[in-house]
Amino acid sequence: MGAWRLVFLSDVHGIRDREGRWHQRLRAERLRTWLADGTLDGGMLPKGRGALHALMGGVGGVLVTDGSRPTPLLSALGLPPAAPSPAVGRLTA
Repeated sequence: MGAWRLVFLSDVHGIRDREGRWHQRLRAERLRTWLADGTLDGGMLPKGRGALHALMGGVGGVLVTDGSRPTPLLSALGLPPAAPSPAVGRLTA
């Protein structure tokens, strides 16, 4: 993919394990293990599979964040809520 980061906006703030603990940082190996041993189930399955697929495809990192929070993308990227949008280009007539 060549993407720097993939952000999943969801109704949760991470990946939940069997004990109900939320994890915001996981290595691909642990994610692979949890998918194989059934630790992830229900709504966690598509998040886990999608994250692993992206990581194996070359994405530098995957974030699962709560999209119902104010400014979820800015928060996920560690930017303050009032941060100006970076200029990505300018169109002129």
